Amino acid sequence: MAQDLPAGVEKKIIQAGSTQQSYYVYAPEHARDAKPMPVIVVMHGAGGNGLEQVAAWKPLAEANNIILIGPNIRNSAADWDQLYDHPEWIKSAIDETGKQHPVDQRRIYLWGYSAGGMFTF
Repeated sequence: MAQDLPAGVEKKIIQAGSTQQSYYVYAPEHARDAKPMPVIVVMHGAGGNGLEQVAAWKPLAEANNIILIGPNIRNSAADWDQLYDHPEWIKSAIDETGKQHPVDQRRIYLWGYSAGGMFTF
């Protein structure tokens, strides 16, 4: 069953080593052809998902011309206790987003909610 996404939000899949990882991207429609925009990678907490974070941040992003990336981190204890390859595939997700949207490479930020905060360090 297909997941209903908020307007302007896209679900993406990226190869990360031997696994595939999913994430959500939102770029304000009115700013897609504008000057480069900052990116905020919004990391969800344990039990959450990237879509919840992107949806929560979407009004701020729309008002301020910010691109959002909401990675889905698996929700097992081992995934939260170890970083595995998260930094690499999240960087790849940022790079892929930059191929489709004007990303300001000097303004890329990480934000984490609860357990997602550990991935920002």
